Amino acid sequence: MQGKEVMNPHFQPLAEWIKETYGVQPINILYENIEDGLVQQLAIWFEHKKTEAHFLNKDGYSFDKNKIKAITQKFQQLLREQGLEKKKDQPDTWESIREYLTEEVLITYNYFDKLAITEANEAITTAQVKQLEQQLSAEGLWQISRLYGSTTFFAHTQQQVKDFTDNGTWKRWGDTWFALLQQQDEFGYIKRDKLYLVLDSKENFMDNYEGKWYYYYK
Repeated sequence: MQGKEVMNPHFQPLAEWIKETYGVQPINILYENIEDGLVQQLAIWFEHKKTEAHFLNKDGYSFDKNKIKAITQKFQQLLREQGLEKKKDQPDTWESIREYLTEEVLITYNYFDKLAITEANEAITTAQVKQLEQQLSAEGLWQISRLYGSTTFFAHTQQQVKDFTDNGTWKRWGDTWFALLQQQDEFGYIKRDKLYLVLDSKENFMDNYEGKWYYYYK
């Protein structure tokens, strides 16, 4: 899992600066060329999703551009001090293999506990999902659908959605899914109240999304 890899020592000074400046400790920093090398991404990994609040604007939703700029500038400075900064027009040499392009860097914040949920969710096999669908079909389940770290249980009708929420059926279904996730939770990060579980209906899926997953998840 990416967030748990050993941190490149070239990025340790940046991790220490982030801790001193913003009060949160990165557990890893990863540098990667993406978009066929046209974009350089600096992925900063933290332990918990709640860390995100340290980098948001006052609205609680958008990221503070000034903090992104400050991290970018500090990244450039620290690599320059280590003799590891590479310019775009600089030809490749044996020495430049250890160097990093820093002029246009995409900063991303990543969270290990969020990734753990996604990986555990995707690790549940199709056979396990089908078995659970069959098990719950007599109770009114139509289908289970997953996308990354989220899981949606579909009843047949909107009335069932209301009834299952009120009578405890939906909670029991969620508990059953949580038990499956725990089997895949290698690091013990998954908590019941942190899961993104949704109860929806086939009726809503067909009437409002034409019965197509593309429209539903768009």
